[in-house]
Amino acid sequence: MDTRTLIGYIIIDTIVFVVGVIISYFSVKRIQGSRERSFVIKMFVVMWLLVIGLFAGMILLPTWMVWIPYLILLVPLALYWNKRQRQIHLKETDNRDEKQSG
Repeated sequence: MDTRTLIGYIIIDTIVFVVGVIISYFSVKRIQGSRERSFVIKMFVVMWLLVIGLFAGMILLPTWMVWIPYLILLVPLALYWNKRQRQIHLKETDNRDEKQSG
């Protein structure tokens, strides 16, 4: 890998990292329920480990060897996490409504 490509990867990865941290922070901040917040924090930890692995892989391995396993892992995990978070959110919302009304 030549120097210009490496510098480009570092710049792009830094931008992605900073934007991702901001999005992660505000996503966790707006969650009201403790169980949902705990789930989302765990989700972000796993996601950030995958992203860091992707960044390292982009520098160390050929690009196609990195993207294929990453996409195979990312899509099912994102679908599962969204479904699970929605279930937790609905359960916590129902519990809050029951406590307020009775």
